[in-house]
Amino acid sequence: MVEQRARPSKARFVAVILISAISLIIITGHILALSQPSLAIFSRLFDIFLITLVTLLAISLGERLLQVIRLETASFLERTVFAFGLGLGIISYLLLLLALLHLLYPLAIFVLLAVLCIISFKPMASWLPVLPTRVRELLRELKSPWLLLYTALAVITIALIGIRALLPPSNTDTLVYHLPAAQGFLKAHTIVPFYDNLGANFPALMQLLYAIGIAAHSDALAQLLSAMTMFFAALAVAAFSVRFFSRRLGFIAFSVFWAADVLAQIAITAHIDMAMTFYIFLGIYAVFIHLEGKGKKAPWRSGWLIIAAVAIAFALGTKYPAIFWLGAIPLWLAWERLIKLRQGPRRWLGEVFIFLFLALIIAGYWYLKNWLWLDNPVYPFFFGGKGVEQFLLQELKQGADYLGSGHGFGAFFINLWKIFKEPGRFYIGKHHYINYLFILLPLYLFLKKNHPVNILLFLSGLYYIYWVWSVQGIRYLVPIFPLLSIATAYILDETIKPRKNIRLLKNLVPLAALIIMAANTKLQFDMTKRLCPWKYLAGRKPKEYILKKCDAYSYFLPAVEYMNNELPRSAKILMLFEARSYYIQRSTIPDYHILAWKRLLAQHSSNEEIYETLRSQGVTHILFNRAVLKFHVKRGISEAAEVEGLSQPFLSFAQDYLQLEFEAHMSEIYRLAAPSPP
Repeated sequence: MVEQRARPSKARFVAVILISAISLIIITGHILALSQPSLAIFSRLFDIFLITLVTLLAISLGERLLQVIRLETASFLERTVFAFGLGLGIISYLLLLLALLHLLYPLAIFVLLAVLCIISFKPMASWLPVLPTRVRELLRELKSPWLLLYTALAVITIALIGIRALLPPSNTDTLVYHLPAAQGFLKAHTIVPFYDNLGANFPALMQLLYAIGIAAHSDALAQLLSAMTMFFAALAVAAFSVRFFSRRLGFIAFSVFWAADVLAQIAITAHIDMAMTFYIFLGIYAVFIHLEGKGKKAPWRSGWLIIAAVAIAFALGTKYPAIFWLGAIPLWLAWERLIKLRQGPRRWLGEVFIFLFLALIIAGYWYLKNWLWLDNPVYPFFFGGKGVEQFLLQELKQGADYLGSGHGFGAFFINLWKIFKEPGRFYIGKHHYINYLFILLPLYLFLKKNHPVNILLFLSGLYYIYWVWSVQGIRYLVPIFPLLSIATAYILDETIKPRKNIRLLKNLVPLAALIIMAANTKLQFDMTKRLCPWKYLAGRKPKEYILKKCDAYSYFLPAVEYMNNELPRSAKILMLFEARSYYIQRSTIPDYHILAWKRLLAQHSSNEEIYETLRSQGVTHILFNRAVLKFHVKRGISEAAEVEGLSQPFLSFAQDYLQLEFEAHMSEIYRLAAPSPP
């Protein structure tokens, strides 16, 4: 008996030593690779090590919190997804605490991670050994051929997304403000306002986590975090389905979720939409569990209502559109309490107060700092703010209006068709396609109704109305994809069941779903194959090898290489119609909306005065990106005459005070030079 008890302890000790040794080798190799490119493979391994570490820390910290508040869950999977979400938020807020103390240094971040590893060791050591057993239990449910095929396609899609998430960042928003915001926080060692980079002032819960990667010289961590939140969103969809339906439906919902191409395109970037979607769904999930209690506990003693508020708070700390759910969830609670259960308003008011109070208190910092620093809690939207002129508000509105089919009453119906038939109306990037399995949703009208599905469709409908009223980009519709995935899975599950009156659907609908899933998996494979990532992942090629294959960045890369290699380190570049500053190793003033340039034109009456002001600001060069102007005309954002009007003052100034040094793919780099004496 004694020997049998000793074996697990000995095996655990050996495992800890082995994992520690491998981790030390990877970390050492990564440090050496920063100066020796031949060891670059260790940097790729370090990316995997870092995302694994952050994920395990998040799960362990979240598990500790769940233990402290004594919250019971229905399954290992359910507990894991909530633990990950809570733990990830805790890590971000600990980094925020460092920032508020002006201690956001790389060394302080590494010390924090080391302390968290010590704190998390016990829950991590108890969670990891259980994982293989739980996975085997779930896999035993894969008895149906449909489930096997659906799950296989989902696993292949996950692998392809993971490969692309390991590649160097190339997405425009990633390089404009997601990563530069994290860079700025690290440089200032605290949270600071950005007057030259509007997007960097958005809520930054995820950007603080991205700072871990930047501090550790891991460009890929931000994208891997985005992909990981998508993975856990899919697991949350499965856990919800298992709790409220069946394990079979859980597998179907998990697979359906991965059939949306737009999710894959978001997950391989540092876009924060997946994190927001994950937290919104966790909040909805927690409210469902809270409502199972039938009001037996007082609102302030309901752990699941508190978890729902915390999850929505983390969503609010990620992106502005989460504000919608501060109204939608209380409305849903009103339906459940006041209409369905016919309870008095007192309990509903108590639940709403607890929910809103906690959500606003936890997320309030991000909106308060914008209000105090920039005069607008949702800067720069709706109310403008410091450095935001009226013309920019109009430009932002025009940028939103060119997507979709307008904001009239007819758009609510037209978009339901065009989002499938003409997806190009609803996205800027390539291949941002909706989940075509959602075409099956009307079949629900002919099936047995289910209360959770009814609520999911009701919440989706409310959000769709809000989406039509706001920005009709497909990326902004993503928060309801988990809800619609479950509803679609319910339809597939019902059609798979044998019924005499719908025998045709028994194979036809599942087969159609399989074809749609396979088409999306094939699309992900083709896009991965086109990048030929293997040489980069093996450490044999530098990041430029991949960036040259990325359409979004390849045309701008020659200008970046020129600035990094040819301009003096003291150079300072004003970037007109350009803001992708992440890879630029010189001081920059991003001015995508040419706010700084228009201020110069408004404040000065001559080119000479503009020149003197730029020199006094230390500006030595100007980058002018004509491709953005061409894009605006092509997409109908700006008229050709308007673009010509914007270009003329610059051309006049360039003739007198600029000397062209470099030109490639419509990116021009000029050096400020005093005019030659007559």
